[in-house]
Amino acid sequence: MTEQDGSSITISKADYDALLADRQALAGFRDVLRQVLKALEARPRLGLQVRTRPVVVPGPAGRSAIDGDAELSGFIRPLLGHEKLEQIVALCRDRFGPGRAPSRSAIHRYWMRLRQSQTRFETHFEGT
Repeated sequence: MTEQDGSSITISKADYDALLADRQALAGFRDVLRQVLKALEARPRLGLQVRTRPVVVPGPAGRSAIDGDAELSGFIRPLLGHEKLEQIVALCRDRFGPGRAPSRSAIHRYWMRLRQSQTRFETHFEGT
């Protein structure tokens, strides 16, 4: 590439062909981008969305969905030890729906954590 005067430059045929190919590719990308933007604009806009589930505040790692849902844990806690786990799952499904109801295993893990916590509490205050 050599500069002849201040207003024009001379480049090789190969460089010119490469520039033309790049320009055509860029035009193709522009066309695709326009089509994508047009498709996005044509999509129906969603208005305000109504929450069908309460917001569950995520806790520290390892905290279960039952721990993070006060209504669910408040419903389950009094049933533990009085109802079979399968019955608690069925009651949760009836009350909260299948998407929010915990599994039998999740309820069992929650119950074991509660028992562990109660044992630690009792052990701590036995000596006082």
